[in-house]
Amino acid sequence: MADTANIVKSPTAPFRVAVVGTGRISKFHFEAWRGVDDVEIVAVCDVNLDQAKKMAAQFGIAKAYASLLELLANEKIDALDIATPPASHAALLAIAAEHGVDCLCQKPLAQSYEEAVRIVAAARPKMRLCVNENRRHLPYYRTAKQWIEEGLIGTVQQGSMTAFRSSFLPGPDGKYSGTPLLVKGPRLFIAETLIHQVDALRSMVGNVRLIASRAIPTEPALQGDTICTMMLETEDGAPLVLTGSGVAVGYPREFNDRFDICGSKGSIQWDGDTLRLLGPNAREQHFEMQAQYAEMYQSCFTIAARDFSNAIRNKQPFPAEASDNLETLKIVEDGYRLSGTA
Repeated sequence: MADTANIVKSPTAPFRVAVVGTGRISKFHFEAWRGVDDVEIVAVCDVNLDQAKKMAAQFGIAKAYASLLELLANEKIDALDIATPPASHAALLAIAAEHGVDCLCQKPLAQSYEEAVRIVAAARPKMRLCVNENRRHLPYYRTAKQWIEEGLIGTVQQGSMTAFRSSFLPGPDGKYSGTPLLVKGPRLFIAETLIHQVDALRSMVGNVRLIASRAIPTEPALQGDTICTMMLETEDGAPLVLTGSGVAVGYPREFNDRFDICGSKGSIQWDGDTLRLLGPNAREQHFEMQAQYAEMYQSCFTIAARDFSNAIRNKQPFPAEASDNLETLKIVEDGYRLSGTA
């Protein structure tokens, strides 16, 4: 078997990555790696070999495999990018850990918090693991985080965030599409959608604790929750409210978030188009959301891939370690537990 342990690279050698999974989210992963300097996608893997070969041809990748074990036996790589469904993550990461290959893994890491804790504990001695929870990289979140870190609003005292969309409603033909169609089981809106806002909120204000949660299903044809409101607090006790819906009639089908974060010296307001710093250091930044959202969304994946590969190459900590993602997953778990729907 080929030695697939992490390879010490010369400053000019490309970072060799293989992508596992060719489902609908994978195209953002492939495009992300193409957007990072000095990276070579050497192989793609999927249990559907025909689909793997199709994706390899589309992105100019030399090799396609139906088995991760076969890939690792034949390719020398620096890292794996796992873009498969959550149910497959534990087994794939166990194989990667046995081969000492560092991994970037699509969110959510697992189907439950307890399983994610076991995955991280098993991986830690053998390989480095980063979870691709990348929505925090949207430019308005990143700018707000920078303003907070610079002390421009002082101490966070209160905040609220909304995430209303209509994509969990059936279309004119009465049929569901996208996430509601793919997710089977009782965990829907919090686990698949609101998890992004939880993580983004944490990235801006730091660790938070969930105090109360109310999640309910509204669509008889769907098993899971479609509406949720959470009451949280920061480590300093500042209250935060996060509320969202996947069945908000009249709202866009895609992400449509808003937030206000109030501090002792100023406030931040995001209205869906313009990010404003309110108070003595007032400033604002406008985003053309209709024209730029697709580019912004892809940039989330590209930034995550770049940060991951740079951390591996430079032997530095990840900007967000897997242990950080566990904190987001814990809030998701607590959201269902406190709602009585765990």
